[in-house]
Amino acid sequence: MVLNIISRESGRKENLGWYDQYAKLADTINVRDIVLGFEGDTIVAAAITYFKNNGSPVGDDLPWATTIGDDVGGVTCICIADERPNMAIPGSTIMIRMLDSCIRALATNGMRKLFIDAMKGGDQGFQELGFQKWAAYREVWRNV
Repeated sequence: MVLNIISRESGRKENLGWYDQYAKLADTINVRDIVLGFEGDTIVAAAITYFKNNGSPVGDDLPWATTIGDDVGGVTCICIADERPNMAIPGSTIMIRMLDSCIRALATNGMRKLFIDAMKGGDQGFQELGFQKWAAYREVWRNV
């Protein structure tokens, strides 16, 4: 069910690689790293948490958090269903609740800081939630 939502939403939003990150966790012990947001019985959001030495393949692909420090956990591929587009805005209730759930999961594992990766659309609103910009990158392509 989660992979269906991720496939649909990442396809709509052109979030390349998101499905692959979720699929790596499916049917493994690392599925615990996926945080889900519900509205009633319906999954409306998902995110992946990772940190150094937790065995997750996501951390191998996205080393940024552990590059900053051993007590820095990461959150990536925050996917919010398009049926409610305003819920994807950083200050929205679902985004705040998703981040809170991710922070709690990471804090349980000793993380004291949080790095958010793969925020397509920029960092708008995150500074208001206490985040600081660490770096910026963009996709650059060239024919070979």
